[in-house]
Amino acid sequence: MDILAFGPSLHNADSYLVVRRYKDLADREQSQESFYGSDEWKLGPREAILALIENYTTVVIPVNASLLEGLQMINLIADQ
Repeated sequence: MDILAFGPSLHNADSYLVVRRYKDLADREQSQESFYGSDEWKLGPREAILALIENYTTVVIPVNASLLEGLQMINLIADQ
């Protein structure tokens, strides 16, 4: 998994985003099962983090090289 972008939403001060990239849907499923099923997550920050989340949305989209490059630039633009 690669983290392409993260940070506060540009349109909603109460929202936060994380954009992750996986090789394919099977890679996404395996990666998330491994992480969220781990004792490190379950016995670590899980409860504190989940307590802060009111709702969440997952969107899975295929991307081409141009869109991928644009997504990787989100954090660079937001930092300026």
